[in-house]
Amino acid sequence: MTQPHLSVAVTLVPRSHMTQPEANSVQGQIQKAILAICLRKPAQGTTPYAPSFVGQAFLNEGVLKLWCYDDKALSWLQEIIPRLKSPRKGTGLTVIRQADIPVRIRSALYVPDFTEEIAILQQKRSIQNPWYKVSSWTLYTFKRTNSNPPGDFPVLGIPTEKKRTKEPQRNPGKGKESLILHRIHLYSVLRRRRTQ
Repeated sequence: MTQPHLSVAVTLVPRSHMTQPEANSVQGQIQKAILAICLRKPAQGTTPYAPSFVGQAFLNEGVLKLWCYDDKALSWLQEIIPRLKSPRKGTGLTVIRQADIPVRIRSALYVPDFTEEIAILQQKRSIQNPWYKVSSWTLYTFKRTNSNPPGDFPVLGIPTEKKRTKEPQRNPGKGKESLILHRIHLYSVLRRRRTQ
C-alpha cells in the first residue's frame, strides 16, 4: 500500500480545476519525460533511473492524481512538474499532497429560466454571488431540463471549508439563484456540525 505522502496530485497554479484535455496534456508530458530518460544513453558504469508509479493517474476533483512508488519517484516528480508547460495560459504547475485537496460536498443546483452555455452560468454565479469562491467549485455533471420553463441542473462539488467573504444583502425580489446558493451554504454548515 502506498504511503500517504506518496499519494500526490498535479494542480494548476494559481489553483483552478483542470479539464480532462488539460490533464491529458500534463500526463502526456510526464510520460514523454520518462521515455526520454529511458532512451538516454547512460554514462559508463552507471545505471539509469526512471521513476515508477503505482496504478493509473487520473483526473479527479480538478487535479491529476498520481501515486509515486517511492520517495525517489516523488522527488523526481516534484522537480520535473514545475518545468513542464502548463496547458492553460497564465498558469503554472505544482505537486501537492492528496491529503491537502479540499473535501467537497456534492450539491445539486437547479437554475430555472436559463438556456445559455454552462460557462455563462459559471460567470453569472460568480458575479451574482461574490461571497462564494465559485472558481473553486467542481462541476461533476450538467443536465439541461426540457420542462416549462427550461432550466439547468448542475451537480457541483463545493469545498466544505469555503465561507462567504461577506453576508449577502437580502432582496426578496431578486436572485432565485442567490437563495438556492445560500441554502447550499447552510446545508454545508449543518452537515459539518453533525459530523464534528
